[in-house]
Amino acid sequence: MGNVVSDKNQLLIKNVLGEFMKKNKTAENYNLDMELEKGATLTAASYDKTQKITVIAGKVTVGGKPGIVEISGIANGAQDAGIDGTLNLWLSIFRYMRPDGTTNHVAGWNIALALKAGQTPLETANAFTDYINTGKRPYKAKTAATDTTSKVTIIFTENITNIASRGKIRTATIKKSNNVTSIRRPKARHR
Repeated sequence: MGNVVSDKNQLLIKNVLGEFMKKNKTAENYNLDMELEKGATLTAASYDKTQKITVIAGKVTVGGKPGIVEISGIANGAQDAGIDGTLNLWLSIFRYMRPDGTTNHVAGWNIALALKAGQTPLETANAFTDYINTGKRPYKAKTAATDTTSKVTIIFTENITNIASRGKIRTATIKKSNNVTSIRRPKARHR
């Protein structure tokens, strides 16, 4: 049986599927411990005169290590539409490899919260928690409070160990009919 795909089409296939084929090769070199340590850098800033925010744990990892910020002081609040009177959280962009060899690019997230005059640390922490938990990003948050401070704990929620158990690595199929070669990429599986 001869070659059903011409040399020209072989080059096209290699160019189109090159990245996909590389991903399959990297699955053999997968290191779970190394991937679980990757994550977003958590930074914070206060632009309020009296309410402050401090980063306690500055990395939210794929493996479940949380990022923690502490909020203290009663807010002076936003006086106009500018940055003054706000607290800001930033989660950086990062990449990690899934067990099937694909790379997940996790987008960064900038959360700016305009404060009201007299807002307590607990109210601010709850506002951040509500915003994060209702967002479509792969993060969840919870609040813990004392008399004078509140902490927001942020975790990454995509479980990569479940991805490993989904089965075989998907491959593209090449179909030839009427002297036309078409490449069909696999559809993403949603569970």
